[in-house]
Amino acid sequence: MTEVKDIKKVNLGCGSTIAPGWINIDVSQNIMLSKLPLLKWILYKIGLLSEAAYKEKWPAGIIRHDVRRGLPFKDCSVLHIYTSHLLEHLTRHEANKLLRECYRILKPQGWIRIVVPDFELLVDRYKRNELSIEGFLHCLGMRESENDAFLSFLYSKDRHKWMYDFQSQTHLLKVCGFKIIVRRKFREGKVPDLYILDNREKESLYVEAQKI
Repeated sequence: MTEVKDIKKVNLGCGSTIAPGWINIDVSQNIMLSKLPLLKWILYKIGLLSEAAYKEKWPAGIIRHDVRRGLPFKDCSVLHIYTSHLLEHLTRHEANKLLRECYRILKPQGWIRIVVPDFELLVDRYKRNELSIEGFLHCLGMRESENDAFLSFLYSKDRHKWMYDFQSQTHLLKVCGFKIIVRRKFREGKVPDLYILDNREKESLYVEAQKI
């Protein structure tokens, strides 16, 4: 991927949720499939693509890139980074590597906002019998595609590999160089355009960290 220059705002693992003025990066197969509507229709008809995935509309201009391979931005070149429900799909080592990359590309005084499933909240809901064991495991991303090895392979990146509460998220950010770390509320924080970007209120942990 060619290095991107003069960028102020970067959305990593954007999915189909984007805001004006941001560089949006995702590795989803659906970015490619959105450009091949006939293939997408065939996969849906033979059961290899869910109805939700088939109907989902992906905006134009999303850059397909695997963030585990590094970030194509210069040191101290980005003012804001946003990432929602991405970090839990990475191993602990991969998450550490990615956040070190985020620290590298952030300008001094720049902010990163990380949104992940709130592990503490999920455990509390399970203990209060608000979630069945099946629902709990589903929220953790511990599920297999039913009876289909190809489908399992196709969506292997959708599985959760690590879960976070505020304490563990804070520790990881500190290890990666961040000193100022703040727990935020839904659509509240220093990163702009949260009224568009934040969209999973009831299940998420919101943390922002500043590079100093």
